[in-house]
Amino acid sequence: MKSVAYEEDFKNEKKFSHFLMSQCLHVRRWSLTVALLLYIVFAVMDVLKFPSEIYTITLSTRTILVILPLLYLNIIYWLKPPISIRANAITLLMIYLGAGLNHTLIFYVSQLYLSLIHI
Repeated sequence: MKSVAYEEDFKNEKKFSHFLMSQCLHVRRWSLTVALLLYIVFAVMDVLKFPSEIYTITLSTRTILVILPLLYLNIIYWLKPPISIRANAITLLMIYLGAGLNHTLIFYVSQLYLSLIHI
């Protein structure tokens, strides 16, 4: 008796997850696209603002930690959208963590650069 109720709950949860994805897909697609475009603009700003020694570091970290995973998710969400809202949750969390690490690294490197200029 309990297994039937559990299977019913699982089916309802799966249906609800699919419903959420169908409701949020349009917003998630465009938010991932805008995020990718903004990080590309930030990368261009790094090239314009920093000298070549610094922007090679910032450009490589932005590309590896943020731009490539965002590009991957954009391709997935635009070409073959997931069924569940929980799909790619690990990749989304890795992008959030990568973006935070990237900003911390860029702040640290830019502070080092500014301290060397003022010496």
